[in-house]
Amino acid sequence: NYTTEEQCKRNNSESSYKLLGYKWLKEGDEDNLVKALYHLGPISIGMDADHEIFYFYKSGIIDTPRCDSDTLNHFVLAVGYNLTETPYLLVRNSFGEPWGINGYFKIA
Repeated sequence: NYTTEEQCKRNNSESSYKLLGYKWLKEGDEDNLVKALYHLGPISIGMDADHEIFYFYKSGIIDTPRCDSDTLNHFVLAVGYNLTETPYLLVRNSFGEPWGINGYFKIA
């Protein structure tokens, strides 16, 4: 056990980032998601990450129909896309640079 006598020194009024607004995107509408990425920039998305392919991801494009939209257990940041050959989203994970492709993954 570890205890401390100190109080948290964080001052929320001096936060570096401020949320200016948000938009809801229709679930499963990949075309709309790509348009939003283009016009708005990075988008926070929820996903079902309880799959071995996700845990041990190193490279390639994740394309699994087994994802359950009712089980959102991990949140990530969609930062880009590729629409040629096999379309995919480029997504930043929160596991750090050693995971995946320098902390990112591709998902169809």
